[in-house]
Amino acid sequence: MGITSEPQVWVLIGVFAAAIIGVLGVVTTSFNNTLRASLRQVNASIDGLRGVMGARFDEMDAKFEGLRADVNGMFAAIDIKVDSIDKRLDNLDRDVQTLTKRAFGTDV
Repeated sequence: MGITSEPQVWVLIGVFAAAIIGVLGVVTTSFNNTLRASLRQVNASIDGLRGVMGARFDEMDAKFEGLRADVNGMFAAIDIKVDSIDKRLDNLDRDVQTLTKRAFGTDV
């Protein structure tokens, strides 16, 4: 069995420590590169989704504008009909007052 001296033990400890530090450096660098590449892919996917969602929102905005125009047109038609009914009711009120005055003899 070989017996090592104290300087040899310290050299072996130093070599082992240097090897561990070297391996940790290589693993850290490799992990860092892998992580950066993955994050670039994720960012590219998010940018693609942003483009798709932006196009869909623009499409929905156009549809809502069309719907808004349709609803405004319908409300305009309803306003015209309500105004027509108001005129008829005003005429009806006048006619009922005239008939009431004639029927009850309050006609002057």
